[in-house]
Amino acid sequence: MDLVTIILLVVLGSYAFFEISVAISGAKRAKHKISVAISDAKREKQRSLTLSAETSTIGDDPFYGVMIEDCYVQGWRLKKQSLEIECLFSLHPGNPYYETPPPDEWACYKAGKVVLRDPQFVGNLFSTEEVERIDDPDGSFDYGNLDSADIRDGQLTLHGPFGAAVVTLDNVEILI
Repeated sequence: MDLVTIILLVVLGSYAFFEISVAISGAKRAKHKISVAISDAKREKQRSLTLSAETSTIGDDPFYGVMIEDCYVQGWRLKKQSLEIECLFSLHPGNPYYETPPPDEWACYKAGKVVLRDPQFVGNLFSTEEVERIDDPDGSFDYGNLDSADIRDGQLTLHGPFGAAVVTLDNVEILI
């Protein structure tokens, strides 16, 4: 029997934290959903955070050490054989690109992109003109957050303001 404890640290308001622990046991990979409402003081809006809890290692999870729901989508484009999504990634300890964040941030943020080569499915792909752009006080902008990254059976299903895409894990590249 495996026993995996997943710890989720969530920011409430400016910098208050709370912790949720979930024990997953069983011979097979178990899946559970955790839903938490969080309020982002910087963006002044309420968000719903849903995580699929599954045991994973760095080798089979391209988003290891990345808090998906805290990654800001800055643009996207569909090329002939790929979908490229520009992001401001929210990196956490365990990610190879993680660095201690500055005192005014709760996470390490780094610009990069997700490249999905030869996607098996791209659905409801919106243009950037069709999605509400969020202008931040510092002059930057984004289109919202990545909604989810579900990994199962060797495939990644990614949802965000751009729409949805399904791709095999071998065809996912994270460039930071």
